[in-house]
Amino acid sequence: MTPDKMETMSQYKFALCYENLANTKGYITEKIFDAIKAGAVPIYWGASNILDYVDEEVFIDRRKFKDDEDLAKYLINVTEEEHEKMLSAGRAYILTKRFKKFLPEYFCDRIIEVLNLKTIQ
Repeated sequence: MTPDKMETMSQYKFALCYENLANTKGYITEKIFDAIKAGAVPIYWGASNILDYVDEEVFIDRRKFKDDEDLAKYLINVTEEEHEKMLSAGRAYILTKRFKKFLPEYFCDRIIEVLNLKTIQ
């Protein structure tokens, strides 16, 4: 276990971001977002509809590889230019409305909206 997940992840080019439930629509945890924010390209395996929420250029979709060996061969051959392009896409993505839906503020606003609560002023 590491005392600082983000610091540890920032030291790597890639980060395995495998959800506890694979192929479950909408089940997306912090794993992929932490990797993006840390500056590591996520290798994602999880929600079957991840592309509804995260831009394809931001991560490596583990489902596209037949096995770990196939994935490893791909990773070994990723050029610095390709890697930087994915990192850049990640930096751009976290500035979008699509990403903001995963921030705590959005969840709070959504709860207030769904429950039809009004803020006290």
